Amino acid sequence: MIPNSPSPRTSPWLAPVVAFDLLPPGSRSVTHTLTLERCPAFDAYDFVAAPVQGFAGVTPIQPGTPFTFSSKYGTRIYALEKGGSLPDVRDSIGKMREAYAAAARAVGEIPVQELHHVPIASPVESADTLLRVVAVENGVVRLAVVEHHERWGTLHSIVIVALVAVGALGLVALFRARRRRAAAEVA
Repeated sequence: MIPNSPSPRTSPWLAPVVAFDLLPPGSRSVTHTLTLERCPAFDAYDFVAAPVQGFAGVTPIQPGTPFTFSSKYGTRIYALEKGGSLPDVRDSIGKMREAYAAAARAVGEIPVQELHHVPIASPVESADTLLRVVAVENGVVRLAVVEHHERWGTLHSIVIVALVAVGALGLVALFRARRRRAAAEVA
């Protein structure tokens, strides 16, 4: 969402569904993935990622394998009994949340915000955050950030540097042309 903009739920000029998908002017979208590191909790539970809003579906989580998530739709990590699965409830978001909570042994909130967009001149192409399952207890999956990496695109950086260099050379050429013209008028 655009900082300091009206809430899409109270804004009469933006539809709630569209407002979060709009990129602020001068920015571009990037992909941000999460990866859970291997830990003993994977021996006791199966983990899945699923949203609490929208109907994006359930993603089984394998240790060391990146998966996408959404801050917009409130992706959560669910710990299920080994071999268990979340029910396929698609008739209402409220029923889906209740069914997921009932099927899961524990639920965890993702401790990072999704990096959804960056300034257009940013070299960042994608990001990956490595998470560790600290504990699964009292109905809560406690997660901690181990590391966060942003991958830079070299082509994008080269294009930005080239455009800045061409612009600077153009300004220098204009400045020199003005000086020559002024010197010719004086003489």
